[in-house]
Amino acid sequence: MQLKPIYKKMIIITGRIIFLSFTIISMAFVNNEYKKKKVESIHIQIISDNQPMMSSIKSIEKYIEHFELPHQFYYRINFYEIENHLNKKNEIKNSTVYFTPNKQLYIIVKERKPIARIISKHQQYYIDDEWKTLKITQPYKVPIIINDVHEPATAFQLYPIYKTFISENFRQVSTLDDIYIILNTLYSDTVLYNFIDHIHINKNHEITLYPVIGKFKITSGQSNCFKEKMNKLKLFIINGLNKNNAWNKYTEINIKYKNLIYCTKK
Repeated sequence: MQLKPIYKKMIIITGRIIFLSFTIISMAFVNNEYKKKKVESIHIQIISDNQPMMSSIKSIEKYIEHFELPHQFYYRINFYEIENHLNKKNEIKNSTVYFTPNKQLYIIVKERKPIARIISKHQQYYIDDEWKTLKITQPYKVPIIINDVHEPATAFQLYPIYKTFISENFRQVSTLDDIYIILNTLYSDTVLYNFIDHIHINKNHEITLYPVIGKFKITSGQSNCFKEKMNKLKLFIINGLNKNNAWNKYTEINIKYKNLIYCTKK
């Protein structure tokens, strides 16, 4: 005797419901058992291109100790809150926190990368590769910009400095837009970035650069057409200074005029 199609369909649906219910109950049981697991050990990894690194495992352990993570139950760990707290740490770019089935808690942080140090009359700070300012205590071998204008640097800890381009009034009193133009040009060219030791910006927004090789200064005027000026300087370094071994021949190299380079001999 054959079952009618409608009965066959009902049996299949009933079977699927039973299987689904069993699966949900099993998953709930497994999940509940997983939540009862405790942290057996904590592993902290720091990803960084900085030498030396800005962070240390001990400093991160200290920074998150109020979460009481050792031997903590899994269900009591607020992963989002820990990551959010770590991301507020000045030198950390981002973080990931996760728990494994074998009761290991992993904390992975990536450091910010400073690309320039800014020194003004009232403060010192660094700018990272995302164009945000940061305060760090130990010196790093990066180009130094000596700035005669006092800047509201703390306003750009969360926002990149190129946001200054939005306001014309702010640009007139600030040099952060000049700093961005300078660094964006230099950082995109490894030859120029490693060639320049420090930079001076005066109150008239005029830029003077000092190289790591040769006892001369490079006068570039204001930041307009700065990329073209640097391309011109690079050609002069390769085909002029280096080719003719003229590193100690001049006191000043002036590149602020279009298609021209003026050199002052010693």
